[in-house]
Amino acid sequence: LDPNSGAELYRLELPATGAERPFVVSTPALVGNRLVVAYHTTLMPDETHKPGRDVMDSRKHQHVAVVDLEARAVDPTFPLVTLSATLPAFDSGKSVPFRPDHALQRGALAHVPSTSGLGTIVVTFGNARDLQPWHGWVFELSLDAWQTQGASAAVTLTRLLTPEHDCGPEDESGSRSRACGAGLWAPSGPLLVDGDTGPELVLSPGNGKLDLSRGDYANTLLRVRPGIPFAAGCDPEACAKFDADQPALACVESCKDLFVPRVPSGDPPLRPASGVCDQTTLFQCWEKLDYIGGSTPVVAATPKGTRVVAYATKEGHVFLVDWAHFGPLYQRKKLVEVCGTESDGCQADWAGMIVTQPTVARASDTTLIVVPTFMPDKTHESGVFALALVDGPNGPRLENRWVFPAAGTAAARARFRWHPSRASVVELAGEDTIWLVEPGTVEQIPGRLIGLSAIDGALLTDQTLSGRGFRFTKPLFHQGVIYTPSCNRDQGAGTLEAHRLIPVLGGRAAGSADAG
Repeated sequence: LDPNSGAELYRLELPATGAERPFVVSTPALVGNRLVVAYHTTLMPDETHKPGRDVMDSRKHQHVAVVDLEARAVDPTFPLVTLSATLPAFDSGKSVPFRPDHALQRGALAHVPSTSGLGTIVVTFGNARDLQPWHGWVFELSLDAWQTQGASAAVTLTRLLTPEHDCGPEDESGSRSRACGAGLWAPSGPLLVDGDTGPELVLSPGNGKLDLSRGDYANTLLRVRPGIPFAAGCDPEACAKFDADQPALACVESCKDLFVPRVPSGDPPLRPASGVCDQTTLFQCWEKLDYIGGSTPVVAATPKGTRVVAYATKEGHVFLVDWAHFGPLYQRKKLVEVCGTESDGCQADWAGMIVTQPTVARASDTTLIVVPTFMPDKTHESGVFALALVDGPNGPRLENRWVFPAAGTAAARARFRWHPSRASVVELAGEDTIWLVEPGTVEQIPGRLIGLSAIDGALLTDQTLSGRGFRFTKPLFHQGVIYTPSCNRDQGAGTLEAHRLIPVLGGRAAGSADAG
């Protein structure tokens, strides 16, 4: 699209075979003047297959293609890759095939750069609605091998996060069970970090089976190094008798490259008002409510230089983990209450209260971790939290800096009732500002574009979008303009709109947005 007018410059249909058509769900990766795109194919519409698009349409193949943006065509030096794999299961003599029909590629592609070539593309998979069998799959594709040796040489490493062959009845939902799973479904994709010895990736598998003795890693964080098989680095003696309901502290704290969530000693247990989690452990409660991890974390440094991982989970908390050694837990910071009360039931008990990748911002000399939350009831407060990352007496801590809407207000109990977008940081007039979309809750209500000062959470802009907005996406800021997508419903139609940000004279970062 032309960035000034929004006029279409060209369009390109991605390769598909026979009676199939391509469907892109994830954010592609930009590598120089090339765009690497992962997508699946579905059947062309006919009397039984309507023109609308839905991620639940039967998926036929999972492809990766490269588009030459200058030539405005598929790059012929990168033949189309059709992903496939069969890996050994934990049980001897069994195997786990990659099922294109039971895999959904929603996570943004990650590009791992290389000093000697084009680098590696990382493609991650979960499944829609957790229909069995589904697993967390990771494919690493070498752009250099792909270009020089062809499609068959492109995939250099395949990872399987639950090597289980028995996942129960086919097409049965596994969202409230712990069998197989560990899907990588976060739209923000894996986190790429510049580690001490080179690039490192953090994977955040969602719900499913957790058993370190079998190599099952649901509801955890994994630090992996491209091209190298994963090793959790846990003490084998401490983890010998692994308890999936309540893993031993000595075991999980010993793991160098694996973080297992937990309720720290002295913290209150997770107890929704519905009573569904009375007398349960954290993982038992997550299973009952589909309150999983699965969102992409961020990495930041305290004033003293300690690098930490901030990981937000669906049940309303942020876990603060040491970057150098994933085992220990500094803090489990509560942001919002659990959705629902005895008189005001949660409208979607599976949705959780946080599904996002936190955003790192600066307010003067303070590092902020910004976390949008939501609340599918009419009672509890919700909104955008800014947490200051500080050095406490017992290690790094997160402290509340501000929240929008302000706590105790009617707006805090009325707004952010459903999944918001992720937050983007934009520097305006020398200050960081926070931008996100609060989508409309019904088709007739448009979404809101919100701009906040990183310093104090002051409202800079709160204006109506042309469209409804859309959950999970992240506004794009480019050359003074912020771009936001909308989708009237999950099956379409979709739109894109642009808003030019106009800084306000007098020192504040921004004041209004001019819709284009």
